[in-house]
Amino acid sequence: RTQMALGSFFGRINYNFKERYLFEANLRYDGSSRFVRKNRWSAFPSFSAAWRITEEPFMAAARKTLSEFKIRASYGTLGNQNLAGGDAASYYPTTQNLAMGQISMNDNISSLVPLNTLANPDIKWETTTMLDVGVDFSLFNKLNITADWYRKETKDILMKLDMPLGIGLNAPYQNAGKVRNTGWEVSVGYNNQWRDFSFGVQAN
Repeated sequence: RTQMALGSFFGRINYNFKERYLFEANLRYDGSSRFVRKNRWSAFPSFSAAWRITEEPFMAAARKTLSEFKIRASYGTLGNQNLAGGDAASYYPTTQNLAMGQISMNDNISSLVPLNTLANPDIKWETTTMLDVGVDFSLFNKLNITADWYRKETKDILMKLDMPLGIGLNAPYQNAGKVRNTGWEVSVGYNNQWRDFSFGVQAN
């Protein structure tokens, strides 16, 4: 029988000044029984801010044409403690686990308690960091444009690496991987109405 525990604390702060300046801060504090005490808990903060330029007094004359113009940015981190498998080694990867078994020799069945998988007490939370900068436009309340540049990086990815077969044991989990994704995303949408007929199109 296997079991695990996951604990989380979560906090959020929002600030809105006259629908012009928007700010949000989040903090997660997560703990997992999969890690030893020194690596069990980790904090994952995130922040986002936006400036709605069209809400500024100097933009009043332009609102009939430029109905929305917003600049925004966000930065955040998230943690992952999930391990593939579902066996004892994935629930207790930091502890040497013995398995009950049997072996038949000379028509006699004997019990065995072997060690099948190595443990790694140094593993810790896998962390994903996301950075995003974007703008939102709306012209005549009909044409909507959203553009984003983003960078997503995941480091300390929990995985198993190949080991020499001569060791005779399965490989332990390690914080051994790193992946980075960077790119642009643009969305353009148009909505309009002609008498009782309304329509919209969108492309990404």
